[in-house]
Amino acid sequence: MLLLLLNACKEQGISSSSKEVSIVIRTTATSSYCGGARPPEELLQELQSPKVLSNKQVIIRRGNFNDPNAEIVFDGSSDQEGSLKLLLAPGDYCLVSAEKRDRQYFDTLLKRFSAETESYSVIDKICLEKWLREPDLTFTVEPNQQKDYSVNFHQPCEWNSVPCVNYKGPYPP
Repeated sequence: MLLLLLNACKEQGISSSSKEVSIVIRTTATSSYCGGARPPEELLQELQSPKVLSNKQVIIRRGNFNDPNAEIVFDGSSDQEGSLKLLLAPGDYCLVSAEKRDRQYFDTLLKRFSAETESYSVIDKICLEKWLREPDLTFTVEPNQQKDYSVNFHQPCEWNSVPCVNYKGPYPP
């Protein structure tokens, strides 16, 4: 039974090695205002206040940038409190949203925005390469030092949600 538990932990990127360190990463979200007329200041402050982000799918790799070909150390989602609780070996790591796991979403965006439309510009491929490699969080795990980290995912308006593309269509009323 213990062997099954250890194998399950290993598959989740969690190991039982005593050299590994317990860390917690808290995920939050903020939002842009996407309505019409300027809202009250209280609403803008509410949208800018980080809120718990549960079930956020993320991956963690070793290093300070996201290499889509590199090994994934952790693949999972935040719990109901927006937390990821992990055991990691000392070293440098980066965390990214699941769409940066590989080049699939990248390639989809390249195809979808390869030509200018009435609403969108052509995608900037150099910008998209940079976006793919840029982590949402970098952190260093030190031996024998438990640490908590936090990462905020800003949710833009739908028309600004595609990286490296300029929206030029009509805005909502």
